[in-house]
Amino acid sequence: MSNISKEKKSQIVAVCLGTTAICAGIWFGLVEGLNERLKSIDKRRTEMGEKLKKAERLTKNRVALHEELVAKRVLINEVEDVMAFGDMYAWIIGVMNREVPAFNLSIPVYSREAVVDIGVLPKFPYRGALFSIRGSGRFHDFGRFIAHMENRYPFMRVQNIELSPSSDGRGKIEFRFDLIAPIKPLPASLATASNSF
Repeated sequence: MSNISKEKKSQIVAVCLGTTAICAGIWFGLVEGLNERLKSIDKRRTEMGEKLKKAERLTKNRVALHEELVAKRVLINEVEDVMAFGDMYAWIIGVMNREVPAFNLSIPVYSREAVVDIGVLPKFPYRGALFSIRGSGRFHDFGRFIAHMENRYPFMRVQNIELSPSSDGRGKIEFRFDLIAPIKPLPASLATASNSF
């Protein structure tokens, strides 16, 4: 190397520096950009893999979810079958005529229904029919009757119970209470037809 002239040495150093600069430019310009792109693609692949696993789990559970949905619809239909519907006054009299005789109570007074919001949950899809009911009987029989109604019709609500001694002097009581029964909604086709009038 000692035979090389100064000019040649300067050129070799310049070529080495230029080559190093070009290599650094290629590394930082192309290779690092490609590395970042590969990292981004790998991250996206991982995310898509997680989504695919979740979709596969949901697909496997689809049958179970469908069966659960069908069971919930059956339950809703069973509950709606005991809800107030049609002529509410005739409905409450029918229910009471079926239930009262087993408890030796006399219930001669039923008010016409008043449609009220049940107010259990926000945006609750059911309205309620409120009936004021009056009658007489023994205290113990009345208590069993209320317990029976709340167990037989768990979605009805008994409220505002008032008790007083009966005027007949036979150890009976007179009672008054409000009964709120959810109203069975109209099928969608009937609801839209009734709203159009």
